Amino acid sequence: MRRAKALAVVAALVAGVPGALVALPAAAETGDVVSALDTLALDAASWSTETRTLTPLPFMTGEFAVEANGSVALPVIGRVAVEGRTVSELSAAMTAALQDRLGIVDEIFVSLKVAEHAPFFVVGAVETPGAFPFRPGLTAMQAIAVAGGVRRSQTIFSRTDRDAARALGDHRLLELERMKTLATIARLEAEKADATEIPVPPELQGEPLAAAYLEVEAEVMRARQDDHAAALASIEELKSLVAKRIETMRQESATRQKVVAATRAELETMRGLVDRGLSQTSRANSAERALADAEARVLELETAVLAAEQQRNEAERDELELKGQRRVTIVSELQDQRTELGRIDVRLNTAGALFSEAARFGSTIAELNAEDRDRTVAVVVTRKGEGAASRTFTAAPGTVLRPGDVLEVRAPDIDGAGAGFDPTPNLPSELSSDTALN
Repeated sequence: MRRAKALAVVAALVAGVPGALVALPAAAETGDVVSALDTLALDAASWSTETRTLTPLPFMTGEFAVEANGSVALPVIGRVAVEGRTVSELSAAMTAALQDRLGIVDEIFVSLKVAEHAPFFVVGAVETPGAFPFRPGLTAMQAIAVAGGVRRSQTIFSRTDRDAARALGDHRLLELERMKTLATIARLEAEKADATEIPVPPELQGEPLAAAYLEVEAEVMRARQDDHAAALASIEELKSLVAKRIETMRQESATRQKVVAATRAELETMRGLVDRGLSQTSRANSAERALADAEARVLELETAVLAAEQQRNEAERDELELKGQRRVTIVSELQDQRTELGRIDVRLNTAGALFSEAARFGSTIAELNAEDRDRTVAVVVTRKGEGAASRTFTAAPGTVLRPGDVLEVRAPDIDGAGAGFDPTPNLPSELSSDTALN
């Protein structure tokens, strides 16, 4: 089915109008979904089973920006509609499209990932409004913290309150990084043990986002295991072919040995007849030449067998090196991730200490919410929908943002100064809880 869809893409490229937009199949509900204004990192290579080499395709390597209309222009393939599609689906379709487009019989590997997400935007009553780099899992509260917190001029938070909120947001972001790092370590441990499943680390038990992080790492592990298995299978196939060739040449050599023995016996007979004057010397000379040719052929076969055995030994050595290199890579990555986990723990402790220090001299978030006067802000998100349409809704602190979202912080008028906030905005009532909006 995947190949049929890819062939449809190639057919559209070959017969289509220059600059036409190629629509790939709809993406699954899960996975790393591509958004408009994302930057995609593409890397492609061709694996030759004959030479056992991986040849990069430099014309397909680089970073490509997704345009505002949700399409990206790629070499050879052309313009592709990628918005709303998963990275894994696009990789599979591009692999088949390249293979059919270029007419390459060898296997093509395409590595596609989102190098940089489209930014999100924070406007309104914040200290530093503007565009900010997007990170998966970012909530509305964290976005406000990234934008410097709620603007002090609105008299909602004191400086210490804002510092506490910022420290709390930093702490939450670090917690997300810690969960991701723990999931990566669990995956590397599973790879090291040649396991097929990733066990849930004790630190991630009961965490709502743990399943999502572990699912991503499971996809990475399966991809890496498939690549390793494919390389080993290629080497094993080469070893099998060489072994069969060696067996064939040895059988031919045995047959040639019999020919040599028969020719040598014939030569001895001819020499006896020549000595008795019963045969001509030319016939004996012809027999000697036939014997020399047969012996030369046997020598060539023996040399070819030695060369084939050397090739088989090299394949076995490559197999051992491939296994050893994979283990070294896993151990090295595991060490790096454990070091990163230590750094995150230090930064978590620092953020926690900063939050505690700020909360000591200012009102905590709970205290602010407990006051009679409503001092909370309204957070409104404008999100791009299908095509050029967009929708606007009121967000909760835990609402998970998406790339390209515009978050507007509206401050209440708590001191009569007039914050310009309408307590009953004409917006759809899509107030979410501390879960992501789908």
